[in-house]
Amino acid sequence: EEARQIENDLGELVPVIHCKTLADAIDEARKNSQHGDVVLFSPLATSFDMFENFEDRGDQFRNLVMELV
Repeated sequence: EEARQIENDLGELVPVIHCKTLADAIDEARKNSQHGDVVLFSPLATSFDMFENFEDRGDQFRNLVMELV
């Protein structure tokens, strides 16, 4: 819900890539990183429109990342 506002606020400061799902965001991070890079998952806002709660969000993140290994 807040994606556009976040993009507007940060877009001039850092590169912003809009992704519709967490899986898409992880795929973009993989494409834009190199071996040895660290990718920090730090949600800026609540995401009740996509996840049940913060635990569900973390579980889904962990599962998607583990699929990359």
